[in-house]
Amino acid sequence: MLSIKNLTHIYPNGVRALDGVDLEVEKGMFGLLGPNGAGKSTLMRSIATLQTPTSGSITFGDLDVIAEPEKLRQTLTVDARKAYADGKGKETPAPLTYEVFDIGTFNAKPGDKAFVDKDVLYFHRRPLRSGAQTVTVIVDKLPKFAGLDPYNKRIDRNSDDNAVKVGLLK
Repeated sequence: MLSIKNLTHIYPNGVRALDGVDLEVEKGMFGLLGPNGAGKSTLMRSIATLQTPTSGSITFGDLDVIAEPEKLRQTLTVDARKAYADGKGKETPAPLTYEVFDIGTFNAKPGDKAFVDKDVLYFHRRPLRSGAQTVTVIVDKLPKFAGLDPYNKRIDRNSDDNAVKVGLLK
């Protein structure tokens, strides 16, 4: 659940974009409507940790978004490659040009017996190209595993590396 309490943001020029906003959002779809200048963009930037509010609190699950914004935004590094194999197993590299892949973060390894739906923290389809790139995801807790094509929907010679244990960089 997303919980916002008494959130205020005052810009350096004195404009008060948010003034004591209180909001509780359960899991699921949610829309934010309002006229120009109502503070929608300021609220969303604050939730996404792109700017720090003047006062108030934002919690996402058990996470204090303002105190620990780095835990909400997780950056995954992906080194994507594509190859075609002949009947004898010889691989020939091929360009990967913005093909769409499933990307996910999890509390347990997909495919393990103990894995259940609630272990999925983030799961979306994203376009990828050949080579190294980063993907930033927003989650309410630190994942234990991250994966590219984690459910092995594509043909893969080594499907064991599609979901890997997450390591933190300091």
